[in-house]
Amino acid sequence: QMKSDFVSNVSHELRTPLSSIKGFASTIMQDSEMPLEVAQEFVGIINEESDKLIVIINDLLDVSKMLSGHLQYNLQVQPLEQIVEKVVTLLGIQAEAKGLALGFELIDVARVNVDATRISQVFTNLVANAVKFTDAGTIRVQQWVAEGRVHVSVADTGIGIREDVLAHIFDKFYRVENVVHTKEGTGLGLALVRGIVDYHGGSVDVRSTEGEGSVFTVQLPLAP
Repeated sequence: QMKSDFVSNVSHELRTPLSSIKGFASTIMQDSEMPLEVAQEFVGIINEESDKLIVIINDLLDVSKMLSGHLQYNLQVQPLEQIVEKVVTLLGIQAEAKGLALGFELIDVARVNVDATRISQVFTNLVANAVKFTDAGTIRVQQWVAEGRVHVSVADTGIGIREDVLAHIFDKFYRVENVVHTKEGTGLGLALVRGIVDYHGGSVDVRSTEGEGSVFTVQLPLAP
């Protein structure tokens, strides 16, 4: 059952941007007198939709490597706040485009033994989700140290997650269906988040109130 759900979820996710690419490309090809600015706008959409496909395909490859135990990790002791700050800066443009305030509050610095690329993937996923599911308000990222571990939380004022769904969102290939927002994903992102954090000896949890927002918190061990 899970495999067939997974195949239908991924097919749906790939079909949407592909249909868009195909549609706009056909329109450009059929209209030889299309004004340049219209053609440029359409090519811009094709470019954006192609980026979406790349993200989905990369997630797919990473999940498949994770399941077979072949996801590579290159661990190095480094400050976690530098990784988190970079993610927040990069996604700030997306947040700004939606009129959302995205901020990083560094309460405690922390050195961790991590693969920077993979941990960056974790926070990119969580912050991008927060932006995607928030239509108004703020996304606040905080980092602090408690009980020998570093905590990083990503809190949003978004649509929240139903209680019956919360228990499953880190399951591989689980997709949150939301009738109002047709923004369901493959469910690959959060499965990857959980897998990467687990590998580093950490944990990730979520608290959410439907209609009010969600808080995802990642805990990682401090470097000895």
